[in-house]
Amino acid sequence: MAQNIGAPSKGKFVGLEIVRSLAALVVIYSHVFLFKLLPATGLLEFPGQFATEAVIIFFVLSGTVITLSQENKLREEDRVTVVLTYLKARLVRLYPVYLLGLGLAAAVQFLSEGTWMAPTTLAGNLFFLQSPSSYIVSSPAFNPPLWSLSNEVGYYLIFAAVLLYPRVWVLWMLAAIICGTILGPVGLEGVPGFLVFLFGLSLPWIMGYWLAVNRHALPAVSIPLGFAFFVIGLAYSRVPVSGSYYDPYRLTAFGAFSCPLILSIIQGEAPAKDQKQYRGLRLVAALPAVVGLWTLSPSMVPVKVALTSVALLFAMLDLAWIKAALSSLRILVPVLAYLGSISYALYALHAPLIFLVNSLLEGLHSVARFMAFVAAVLALSHLMERVVQPRLAHLLQSRARLPGRSMK
Repeated sequence: MAQNIGAPSKGKFVGLEIVRSLAALVVIYSHVFLFKLLPATGLLEFPGQFATEAVIIFFVLSGTVITLSQENKLREEDRVTVVLTYLKARLVRLYPVYLLGLGLAAAVQFLSEGTWMAPTTLAGNLFFLQSPSSYIVSSPAFNPPLWSLSNEVGYYLIFAAVLLYPRVWVLWMLAAIICGTILGPVGLEGVPGFLVFLFGLSLPWIMGYWLAVNRHALPAVSIPLGFAFFVIGLAYSRVPVSGSYYDPYRLTAFGAFSCPLILSIIQGEAPAKDQKQYRGLRLVAALPAVVGLWTLSPSMVPVKVALTSVALLFAMLDLAWIKAALSSLRILVPVLAYLGSISYALYALHAPLIFLVNSLLEGLHSVARFMAFVAAVLALSHLMERVVQPRLAHLLQSRARLPGRSMK
C-alpha cells in the first residue's frame, strides 16, 4: 500500500483517498454497534472507539485538499473571482448529499416516532448551525454525524477570507488556540459556545492548510515514517486534559500526529537517501503519550497497555518493516480508493440508513440486516457521488456559460 499512493491520479492523491475511506469506515463501524445494527460484544467494536479521531482526520484532509485545489487558481485569476468560484463549488459539492442525509433523518424520525423534525432544528441544520452540545440547535436525532458538517462549512467560510487576505490564517490560528485552551473549558453556551467549539477544533484544519502551503519547504517524510507517527498519535488521542469528550487538547494532538502521514502522501515517496529512521525522534514523541496514558487518561487498563505497547513498538520499529507491511496490503488500494471517492456520501447517509434498516427489517437476523445496510449505503452513495452530484455540477457550469450569464 505504500507504493504509489503518493502519486496524483486524475487530480487526486490516491493515498489521501485511502486515508479518507479508512476514516469513513471507522465512523460507520462505530455506528453499526452504537445504533444496534450489530450486537455489541465489548471487544469487537473497539476500533470504532476512534470515530471522533476519524473526524479529526477529515478536518486535516479537508484543510490540505481544499488548499491544494485553490493553489493554481490563485496564480491564474484574481482573488475575488477565485473566492466566488470556490464558494459556489463548495455549495454544489456539499448540499445535494447533505440535503438527502437531512431528509432521510427527518423521514426516519417520522416513521419511527410519528413526529416531524422540529422546524428550528430543521432550519438550523439547513444553515449548518448544529453541534453535538446543541449550542444553537442539535444535530438530527437520526443523523448525529452531521454535526461535523457544521464545523466544515465554518472552516470553508474562514478559508474564503484567507484566500482574500492570506494573513487572516494567523488570526484564525490565534483564535483557535485561545478557544481551544482558554475559552473551551469555561463552558460557554449559545452562540458564544458554538463559536468557541467551532474555533477550538479548527487547529487540525489549519494544520492541513499549513502542510499544503509548505509541503515543498518541509523535510522529506517517507510514508512508513508518517504512518509510524500516526500510530503513536493514537496514544495521544486517549490523553485528555479537560473533562470534555471533545477535548481540544487530545484531538489536536492526534491531528498533529496524523500530519506527517498526510505530508508524506502529498510530497510523494521520499528518495531512499532521505528515508531516515528517526528512531530517537519517534521515541521522544511517544514517551509523553505513554506518561499521559498512565497519569491523565481515564481509559481502562487493557486500553492503556495496548496503546502503550503499540506506541513504543512503532517508535522503535524499522521503517523497512512498516513499508513491507503496508506494501503487502496493496491489493486493497483500488477498493479503498473507490470508497474514498464516495466517502462523503457514506459519512452523511449511513446513520439514517442504519435506523431505517433496523426499523424495516426488525425481524431479520442482525447479519442479514447488516448486509442489507451495506448494499443500501453503497448503492445510494455511489448514485449520489458518481451520478447525481457530477451531473448537477455539470448542469450548473453549463448554465453559467450561457450567453448573458457571465455578466450577472
